[in-house]
Amino acid sequence: MKSYYKWPLAIGVISIVVFYAVQLGFVTHLEGVNKDRCVYLDENAAVDGLLSCVEDATLFEGYVFASADPQRMHMMDAGVAKKRRGKDYPHYDKLKDWVFRLSDMSPDEQGAILVASVRDVLNAYDDKASIRGPIFHRVPVTGWNWKENPDFHPHGINVYRSPSAKKDYIAVVMHGRRGDSVDLFELQRKADPENPQKLAWEMQFVHSFVNKNVILNANDVALVDSLENPGEVEVYGTNYFASSNDNPMGITVEQFTLRPWGSVFRCSISRGCDFLIKGLIQPNGIQAHIVLDESYSPKPFIQLFVAGFLENRVLVYHLSPQAEPDPRPGIYVDRGLDNIEFVRDSAGTLKSLLLGAHRKLYRTLMMLSNLENRAPNAVFELRYNNERKELEERVSVVYQDPDPEHVGAVSVALELEPASNSRSRKLLMGSPFDTGMLLCSLN
Repeated sequence: MKSYYKWPLAIGVISIVVFYAVQLGFVTHLEGVNKDRCVYLDENAAVDGLLSCVEDATLFEGYVFASADPQRMHMMDAGVAKKRRGKDYPHYDKLKDWVFRLSDMSPDEQGAILVASVRDVLNAYDDKASIRGPIFHRVPVTGWNWKENPDFHPHGINVYRSPSAKKDYIAVVMHGRRGDSVDLFELQRKADPENPQKLAWEMQFVHSFVNKNVILNANDVALVDSLENPGEVEVYGTNYFASSNDNPMGITVEQFTLRPWGSVFRCSISRGCDFLIKGLIQPNGIQAHIVLDESYSPKPFIQLFVAGFLENRVLVYHLSPQAEPDPRPGIYVDRGLDNIEFVRDSAGTLKSLLLGAHRKLYRTLMMLSNLENRAPNAVFELRYNNERKELEERVSVVYQDPDPEHVGAVSVALELEPASNSRSRKLLMGSPFDTGMLLCSLN
């Protein structure tokens, strides 16, 4: 090789190495923030030990709803999984095997939507000594056709009260042999058969959005009322990759070459599904709300927040009927942004966004093959300015643990209790790659 080729080649190789070292978090230094003020809720805090691999969680009417799927342990190290859950799991080396072997799993390995009252969860923090019985219970599902779709493996979820339809809905991203889908359920409250004095939740199946040309590799979902068709709800979701789960080679290429092939899709029962935004790099969490402030805008619009996992920022879009998405200035946060959850005051006004983040991605990748390699935890908070209807640029780290003992790779955080004169702020956090959840008190 001639000498005048060597220096450009060397500089190119060094640049690539430095780029990936930064992106994967090798040069990131983390310090603990509120990490010693947590209570560990193990998998037995849910019925049947289901509090495991919590993909997503959300708050609604004083309750915590969480999507849990213990079968994800099949993707982890077999020895550690056996040690942690007392079962001899086979070791699946490829994501493709996981997709096609769902039929081999017992009904006990189906995922579930879990629910717990905020009061019961907070009591677990106050009574650190022990947890007496399960806190989380399975939300029963009615109207689901188990013959046509025997797979119930939830990922992202969102609960929404529709003012126009006067109904409560929960949308769930599902993975299964039919491909990825978003399933819509009506959320109903009925008398608890075991305790008539209490009310229990139930999910009544409404509609399944299945479109292999649009819903490619779904991750998270958000619900809002349709501005075009009053009385109907719209579903907004993220495609983390353009490659489906049965194409592990395509996923690998997208993941490590940072191809901008991710997207946001939109679905409704009347219109079906279509692409809304393309050209994103692995979009992850998503949230949406309707802005009705006439002093800011004469017409209502939907404000959409998308977590750019490797774009290292929260992307913001304004959506109006019969108009293209209007991209607004995003906020730089850090790499590995995962789920987004709203924090509201007692009147329902949006105060801030909480984001789980994987700031050392190489540690997260290591955890996928061995649970003992627990990845660091981090939760960011972005304040929302209600006068300007935009995110403030100041980003704060409200929780961080470089070497967690119990739950690693936290991806979602909920504010269960705001700070007051007599009580500290409480966050509940979950991970898609570990068992249990963390309940932490913030200074």
